[in-house]
Amino acid sequence: MPFNHRDLQLLIKIAEHRSLTRGAKSVHMSLAAASLRIKKIESNLGLQLLYRNSNGVEFTSAGSVLLRHAWKSVAQLEELKAELGPYQDGLQTHVRVLANTTAVTEFMPRMLSRYLSQYPSVSVTLEEHLTDQIVHAIADGAADLGIVAGIKEIRGLQVIHFSTDQLVVVTPPGHALAQHDEVRFLDTLDYPQIGLYNSSTLQVFLTRILTEEVRRLHMRVQVRGFDVMCNMIAHNVGIGIMPLSVAQHYQKTLDIVCVALSDPWAVRERGLVVNDMASLSAPAQALAEMILENKPLQ
Repeated sequence: MPFNHRDLQLLIKIAEHRSLTRGAKSVHMSLAAASLRIKKIESNLGLQLLYRNSNGVEFTSAGSVLLRHAWKSVAQLEELKAELGPYQDGLQTHVRVLANTTAVTEFMPRMLSRYLSQYPSVSVTLEEHLTDQIVHAIADGAADLGIVAGIKEIRGLQVIHFSTDQLVVVTPPGHALAQHDEVRFLDTLDYPQIGLYNSSTLQVFLTRILTEEVRRLHMRVQVRGFDVMCNMIAHNVGIGIMPLSVAQHYQKTLDIVCVALSDPWAVRERGLVVNDMASLSAPAQALAEMILENKPLQ
């Protein structure tokens, strides 16, 4: 196409003012630059668009045809910009976030409370998924943001580290393990445990570790959330494995003890996964930046 949107705006303003000088000024362009643009369009089309006379300028027949389409094109573009504007401003849009168990149940509710108070017209879908599912969804464009643990790099995607957490064993006071500063995960297997449901990201991760060690958990109770898990531990039903940040939150109100796991895999790097930070919608980018700035898991 031998002309762009600004060229069309220039033609419209020249027609409105019947003057090349005033038309150029109205689109913040010098007379020399405007004349050069018109000559370039005429040269590319092989057509004369304007007659210049003592009264200003007049459009040729070909110029009038181009002018008519210029009005339509600019009007359509302005209409499109008006309709897209609210989405760009975060007034009407949807953000889909896929995350692991800790993110969904613990810090994202508080994060979304702050975020939605700033973007009240944005709708957010927050779903718990396994790490592999999160990565595939981000890569396929089926979700905007992903929150994962234990991954530092994914080919073709951006993984932005925002926090480091550690898995710990949580026990009631007076438990045999509570006397230690740290223990191995295998040392916990001799005791009845409280765990999350089988499809939770944490339980899937621990099951993989057990498979490698050819061991099994003595699972006494499985629950849907860390709050129930910590309450049962406090009432001496069993012990449990969870992130330190989660345990410390419930330690404020419950009589429980946190003991570090000495296994190297117990240190969990948390990352925000996106296709491309720069290409996110304004609301999705704002939520991503809030997560990164607040470092909720640290």
